[in-house]
Amino acid sequence: MKYKLTLLALSSLLVIAGCKKDKDDNVTPNDPPQNTNVKEALVGKSWKLTKASLATDTSTNILNDPTYSLLIGCIKDDILTFNEDNTYSLNDGGTSCGAALLPSSGTYEVSQDQKTLITDKGTDNEKSLKLVEVTDTKVKVDTEFEYLGAVLPVQGTFTAQ
Repeated sequence: MKYKLTLLALSSLLVIAGCKKDKDDNVTPNDPPQNTNVKEALVGKSWKLTKASLATDTSTNILNDPTYSLLIGCIKDDILTFNEDNTYSLNDGGTSCGAALLPSSGTYEVSQDQKTLITDKGTDNEKSLKLVEVTDTKVKVDTEFEYLGAVLPVQGTFTAQ
């Protein structure tokens, strides 16, 4: 009888230990870590560019690199604010860019899959930013900017202020 009870207890333990929650098969390793609602993370905060790098070398912060000062020197003090009504405003922070990378205000939308932020859709100022990471305090995007006649792939990190 002891043998049967021990065998039953061991079998039960193996069954319980063998039952574990399956991983979510719908999540792929390339999905950006982010809130389920990107707009919710963006709205109501002031965002400032705290890191910029060429997408080919994301380990190097070019915010203070003199080579790229014309591109980013005037935007590193800018404050970007997203509003609930799908508009944004950009405060130049005191150092004005000659030709701004974004207008001082406009519209935005987040793609249905929550992986792309599009500003000023359907206008000459339209920009598409791939959302690499979105949290309540940080937004990391990949985009392209024209700089001295060349198109540069850039990764920017914005931090909530």
